[in-house]
Amino acid sequence: MLNLNDHVKYSRVHKKYIKGLGIPKYEDWDSGKKINKKIKESIKKQLLFWQNEKCVYCGLKLGGTSRAEIEHIAPRHLYPEFEYTTKNLAMSCQFCNSSSKKGRKDTVTVGSKNIYYNKCTFTIVHPYFDDVDHYFESEGAIIRISSGLTSDEEVKARNTLDMFGLSESCHVEERAKQLLWETVMKERTLDEANEILLKYISTYA
Repeated sequence: MLNLNDHVKYSRVHKKYIKGLGIPKYEDWDSGKKINKKIKESIKKQLLFWQNEKCVYCGLKLGGTSRAEIEHIAPRHLYPEFEYTTKNLAMSCQFCNSSSKKGRKDTVTVGSKNIYYNKCTFTIVHPYFDDVDHYFESEGAIIRISSGLTSDEEVKARNTLDMFGLSESCHVEERAKQLLWETVMKERTLDEANEILLKYISTYA
């Protein structure tokens, strides 16, 4: 999972359009208007840059496991008022955002909804508001929940790990391949790289 420090910036024209919507409605996001398409193109371009073309949740290269999508952390069918809120936007792979993973699940803690997005609390680790490295530790391609968390933090970490299947073998194997590509392949022979990949997978298994 990624820590996000930079968020989308809207142009003056785009800000004016969004402000003119008042409280956004669900259908506004897919209105088909030319300016709205331009806004979404700008959102996607910026997020791909900030995230180094990786999925905010699984951390894998976008396009590797599935296509890239603009993700609403608080789902827009429940919280359309936040569909243009910059810290509610991230790029995810379709796999993490599918119905079997996050899909349309509510990520805002029951009873914590607020008119101000940053006053809401979330059931999952939030890439803008939480320190991902505080909640998770990694050993090679394997992600584990950090020790020493409070009970509430551990619940949030567990919710995140389970929702996105971050410890499932398919994710572990893909992360192992990505690690090899980013590090090992630059320094070792193909045979050595394959040996390390098998070691990662057998260690997890």
